[in-house]
Amino acid sequence: MESGDTGKFIRDVKAGKDAIYICCALAIVYNFLYIYARSKCATCLFYAATVLIELSLFGGAGAALYKRSQLSSTAAHSEKAYLYAAIGLALGGCLYTLILCCFWRQMRIAVALIGATADFFAATKRVVLVSVFYFFVTLVIVLFWLAAAASVSGLNTITASADVPQGKDIAWTPKTQWLLVFMGFGLIWLVSFIQDKTAYISMVAASSYYFSSNKDQTGTGEVLMGVKYAYLYNAGSIATGSLIHTIVFILKVVVEGLADYAQKTDGKNPAVRCIACCAKCCVGCLSEIVDYINKGAYAYMAITGDAYCKSAWDGYLLNLKHTMEFWFANTLAYVFGVLGKILIVCLNCLTCWWLLSRQQTPSGSEPGLAGPLVLVGLVTFLAASVFLGTFDDATNSTIHCLAFDMELNDGVPQFGPPSFHKKIADIFPEGKGKHAYGKVHDTEYNPAPQRNALL
Repeated sequence: MESGDTGKFIRDVKAGKDAIYICCALAIVYNFLYIYARSKCATCLFYAATVLIELSLFGGAGAALYKRSQLSSTAAHSEKAYLYAAIGLALGGCLYTLILCCFWRQMRIAVALIGATADFFAATKRVVLVSVFYFFVTLVIVLFWLAAAASVSGLNTITASADVPQGKDIAWTPKTQWLLVFMGFGLIWLVSFIQDKTAYISMVAASSYYFSSNKDQTGTGEVLMGVKYAYLYNAGSIATGSLIHTIVFILKVVVEGLADYAQKTDGKNPAVRCIACCAKCCVGCLSEIVDYINKGAYAYMAITGDAYCKSAWDGYLLNLKHTMEFWFANTLAYVFGVLGKILIVCLNCLTCWWLLSRQQTPSGSEPGLAGPLVLVGLVTFLAASVFLGTFDDATNSTIHCLAFDMELNDGVPQFGPPSFHKKIADIFPEGKGKHAYGKVHDTEYNPAPQRNALL
């Protein structure tokens, strides 16, 4: 008989299982609807997100000042905190407005790229199955690893515990300890390899869609071609990138663990705290750099099929040449992703609440809302993470495709879906020739003389 909070949670989930099943299916539907909305209304979503960010920054500053005015004269510390918060939010709002004014066209180009990626996603829904499939593959691998780890522990001497009834004491030997460490390293590497391979397949599909499209026709995204390339041509490059990522990840875990231990044992020493903080900051920056290089390498590799090192270097140069377009597009993709997750989770939880309120149950046996809503929110968030995570990878690939396209065609993109070319023409109404498109990066800069050096 279930009792307590856990029992109540289980009973509520059982009572509301019909609503939960419906909402789990709707989680997929809402994700596709959001992708279609980004495809058809990317510009409107951009304006809405811009207004929301402006209101959040300046509204937060006003709210902090109002809260400060309501404090008593004795709360001097809180008064300063609210003042500093208001100043910081106001400066953030001014900086964001300045960026909008200075780089408005680049942001609109980034919106066009987001729309082109959404077109690919809407036309190639099967790409989501790649992430879903490899999620279950990762789950199976982890389960097998746990079984193997349990088998390794059985190689040690196991005795009955003198302190815990039915407990067992395991006397680990150096060989089994190192074997477990080796297995742990292999698991992290394998999981990282699967994640990178999933991202690479999505990037190949997005790049094939971009380069098979032009202003007159919409192409197709070749998912199976991405699977073929990932296994037959670039498996070693993906393994290299995931190995580097694994080494940096383990280094980060070790350094942060040692830093936290040092702070706990001698946390009052300012020098120890300073060194620990600097160490954690350095490994954090190193991890971000490796992640940035890997994403650029895989996106470039998806277009050219080059090896990891060459793709990492050439992808970095391509990023460097088109910094603002890359930065804005990646930032917008992240903002749209966060807003999408919040919107989808809230909408599905609201649907679950409505279904539960309409559910016919005997008087006095109505299910509670906490259990079903928590479960639906968790499932919806996981589904949105899978869908929108794949979308971020496809966006990164589309950005590289545009930059590559411009390098090959003297700054005039020739490929991409018709909706992308329409938006570009709307951004540059003064003409549809090379001069107008050249403004994507610089009206006086012609990349043709340096194209061979880059590629």
